[in-house]
Amino acid sequence: MAPQLYISLLALVFLRATAEPECNNLVKPLVLDSHSPIYGKWVLHVASWDKEELKEDLFSVKASLLELSAHADNEHLTVYWADRMKKDDTCLQGLTNATISGMTTHTTFNINGHTSYHDGKYYETCADCLLSEDTVLLPDGNSKGRYLFLFTRTGKLESSELETFKKQAECLNFLPEYFFGTDELCPDQSETMASAAASSPTTTQAPSNSWIDVTLTSDSQTVTLRWGDRCFGRCIYGEVNATVSGLSTTFRKNLSDHKGHLLQTCSDCLLWTDTFRNVDFTGRNLLLFTRSGKVDPKDVEIFKKQLQCLNFPQNFHSYDGKIELCPDDNENTE
Repeated sequence: MAPQLYISLLALVFLRATAEPECNNLVKPLVLDSHSPIYGKWVLHVASWDKEELKEDLFSVKASLLELSAHADNEHLTVYWADRMKKDDTCLQGLTNATISGMTTHTTFNINGHTSYHDGKYYETCADCLLSEDTVLLPDGNSKGRYLFLFTRTGKLESSELETFKKQAECLNFLPEYFFGTDELCPDQSETMASAAASSPTTTQAPSNSWIDVTLTSDSQTVTLRWGDRCFGRCIYGEVNATVSGLSTTFRKNLSDHKGHLLQTCSDCLLWTDTFRNVDFTGRNLLLFTRSGKVDPKDVEIFKKQLQCLNFPQNFHSYDGKIELCPDDNENTE
């Protein structure tokens, strides 16, 4: 072996040997419980990624606000997020629950009709900072790629702490490229949305109006449910397959398990009882849909009697027809 090559190999082995202890000190996973330092409100300062195809989504955001809230059972946490988008300077925000498994969180987001699945890990970092590794999952459970986010309480970061972040990113095999958030944050509506979720736990936001589409599949025991909810001036879409068994349907939406029954009702109407369970919440909804969104006053009176027969309170929300329904893009392709 040539002396130069031998010396180079020794140098490489030495560099790897010295780098491993440094990475062990820099990258220490956090234990996730109610006392973890991850909870509270955070502002994104810097992020990196490990696959080039993830870059476009990240750079569509101008600023990001995050709030994590603990649950008493130490098995779940609530995630509130608010992103100011570069396009049209609009705000996207939402509220969802995540499950905790050891040192990993599992979260499902529904954003403008797109469902994405994420596994999260958190690491020790600077004071008043949150270092989060986010693995984006494909529907088959394989990884699409990873992000590394560094949030701070104020959105600001010391230059020395930024250098530490870059070393941590290198240890975790992220690309040496970075996105920096701005301070143009969306209005914080976490309390409003949390109150809406507490009063109506089946959704993360109380919709001002809603439509639903029920479609048969080739399997006689499965139907496809699609919906569009207008919440806080924006549209939330979703789609799930529901299993039909006798007179009931069952499906899972985010972290909620749902069991529904269809009841006889007025012509061109759909009356649906929805029994749900979502972590600490259980309850029922009674939903009356019509083809046009309009209902005859006499049918409203019958609905009130049905509420009473099924032991629902007499207060209910109704669509006033003033706010436009969310568009259904599928109608344009059919």
